[in-house]
Amino acid sequence: MTELSISFDYGEMRDCFKVTLDAGDASKLIQAPEVSPLEDFSGKVRRALDDPIGSLPLKDIVKPGQRILIIISDITRPVGSERFMPVLVDYLNQAGIEDGDIQILVATGTHREATKEEIERLLGHGLAGRLQVTSNRAGVAGDFVDLGKTGRGTPVRINRLAVQADQVILTGAIGFHFLAGFSGGRKSILPGIAAQSSIQANHGLVLDAGDKVGQGLMEGNPIAEDMREAAAMLNPSFLLNVVLNDRGEPAGVFAGDWDQAHRAGCRFADQCFGIKLQEKRPLVIAGAGGFPKDLNLYQGAKGLLNAMEAVEEGGTVIFVAECREGIGAEDYFALAAANRSRQEKEDLLRREFSIARYIGYLNSLWAKKATVKLVSKLPEGRVRAMGMEPYGSLEEALAEVEAGSLNNCWLIPRGTGIAII
Repeated sequence: MTELSISFDYGEMRDCFKVTLDAGDASKLIQAPEVSPLEDFSGKVRRALDDPIGSLPLKDIVKPGQRILIIISDITRPVGSERFMPVLVDYLNQAGIEDGDIQILVATGTHREATKEEIERLLGHGLAGRLQVTSNRAGVAGDFVDLGKTGRGTPVRINRLAVQADQVILTGAIGFHFLAGFSGGRKSILPGIAAQSSIQANHGLVLDAGDKVGQGLMEGNPIAEDMREAAAMLNPSFLLNVVLNDRGEPAGVFAGDWDQAHRAGCRFADQCFGIKLQEKRPLVIAGAGGFPKDLNLYQGAKGLLNAMEAVEEGGTVIFVAECREGIGAEDYFALAAANRSRQEKEDLLRREFSIARYIGYLNSLWAKKATVKLVSKLPEGRVRAMGMEPYGSLEEALAEVEAGSLNNCWLIPRGTGIAII
């Protein structure tokens, strides 16, 4: 019988690990449907800027001499900015905006500042040397302006570069998000360019949200609605978001009003990548999807979340994520490894909420739901401390799985690129 080979990326090594099945077992594979990349992507971007959703064309919004701030995602978010940023900046130049009036703000949220090398990768085509680029520093109080509070009490402290700019353009990619429902859009503001106190207050809403928070949920989701309210207080001028296919290629371009265009992109992403399973299975083999999605465990955790949605209680998950930069947040490790009860961990989150702590809390729940075998470069002691089993290769992890388990499993090679909803 013909064999079916399923590949798993590991860091920048494509097809690093493989699982071989009978060709008739293709139904075990969970992946996004084939979504073709856009032809003439640059042309599609220009047309989107000229014929936007719910907005005037961008060239009719910006004026020569105005200070233009473009917000971009950091390296942890594969968004294709190296492809659309040269087009956007050239468009602005043709509209009479000089390079000296364009500033880039990297929406790092609470992540570390972008390095010079990362900025070059994010902007493409030599833009890094032409434009002034700054990263958000969530912990530096003086970088932010207080715009008030949302209806849920979240303090809206936004990077002063955005508040002082004449025009603010949001860019990024739209995909599923485990707290905000979808990435892109208003997330460029909160958490992207917000102060740490704003980010933590917003994300802390998850503790009392129950099942209202999750991938693909926007309406009624207190985190998503709080983000939208905060973004409206800044009222960005324009949005350019893309939707990437399973291979990281641009499959859709959405531009215009920062909220309307984003919602249109969310509908498209939902149609492309939302997956509903009919059953859970005792074995799930999943991967984060390679660099940069597996830069660290914190970023790769979205793939692990999807794997946990697909596995039976008491089953086994093998998760492939290189994690070249380690766990990614010490708070993640501290709560995942803490010898505390579930209630004690929840009490800590209520007192001192952080996103990393919350994901560490989820990790501790995952380790109790199933046996998690982690294929990564993380130190073995740290992996074990979080209740997981460390492995250096997929082959090693599979060698300890019961014979016959592959007969009833799910395979999710790019776990961060889909959403099991």
